[in-house]
Amino acid sequence: MKVLKMITRSQIILTLFIGLGLVIFSCEEKEEPIVEEEIQETVRDIDGNEYNVVSIQGIKWLHQNLRTSKYRDGREIPEVQDNLAWSQLTTGAFSWYNNKNAANLGHGKLYNWEAATCCDICPEGFRVPTKEDFERVRLILGEYICEEIDCPPFLPWIIRESLYEGKRNPNGTFLIPKETRSGLWTIEKKNDEESIIYQLNNSFGSIDNISLTFRESTAPVKSGLPIKCVENR
Repeated sequence: MKVLKMITRSQIILTLFIGLGLVIFSCEEKEEPIVEEEIQETVRDIDGNEYNVVSIQGIKWLHQNLRTSKYRDGREIPEVQDNLAWSQLTTGAFSWYNNKNAANLGHGKLYNWEAATCCDICPEGFRVPTKEDFERVRLILGEYICEEIDCPPFLPWIIRESLYEGKRNPNGTFLIPKETRSGLWTIEKKNDEESIIYQLNNSFGSIDNISLTFRESTAPVKSGLPIKCVENR
């Protein structure tokens, strides 16, 4: 099991050839990979779903989107399939994309903002991110053009688990998953009707040809979006 850790540092090398009576000092700037593999941990939610943990500049995140059907205290989060019922919700709920639970393993559940913020929903030791949490990731991700094979290894954290999860509109209808756009909840509101989300845009529209931007946006609180949990620290 492995973790992804972001590092870049200068390395001082001291080489001693004692037998020859020779001491060589060399100072070289060594740019290490953006992501380094180390021992990785996993965590489970109250349903028993397992998540890999990745470390991005020392901050731990769950690799997979959240899949729980219960709050951490054991209370059930209701699944709401009917469009009208979804549009009238004032309490927490979840659904799967197109109400098909096959989406659970690959992309997790779609939660309304109330479910994301009313109670502890992430596994023990983790929480729903703030704007500041995502802003740290945005500063790492930046904006660039690359093909998938050349993209930094931590990109699957964003792309594979988050770019195809779909979205549920406030009226209960589903927005078809696209290769061009994705959004993740934060705990923060923009106003009474909208939450701050962080949105991933791929202007090339193909998983094999990627031009990515990760930035702040907004979504109605009655929308259904995935949750990406960050460590509670």
